[in-house]
Amino acid sequence: RALTGREEVLDPCHLDTLESLHNLAALLMAMGRNREAKPLFERALRGRRDVLGPGHAKTLQTLNNLGNLLQVQGRYREAELMHRRALDGREATLGPAHPDTLGSLNNLAVLMVTMGRHDEAV
Repeated sequence: RALTGREEVLDPCHLDTLESLHNLAALLMAMGRNREAKPLFERALRGRRDVLGPGHAKTLQTLNNLGNLLQVQGRYREAELMHRRALDGREATLGPAHPDTLGSLNNLAVLMVTMGRHDEAV
């Protein structure tokens, strides 16, 4: 309901609307409703990229979460692309030792193990 209300009152690309969109996608993913979550993450990513820029922490958060979703769906190549983009963006903007950067590094390593690419996970 929060998303619907914000979409009615605010611009679809308003930061509050995009935050609600991202949060709803994350909730749906946590509930295992991944098919419903994916288009919401994609909309949030497009909006955040357009409004905040590709290197903003919120944009990178959505990129990271979309990578996690794709990984859960078994779409490993797409997930790898999202995880690498999130990692590159976080390293560039937050630095290599930031907790979010390290989280992205971990996500990529887990994906590499899942894909049987153990040497790349280290």
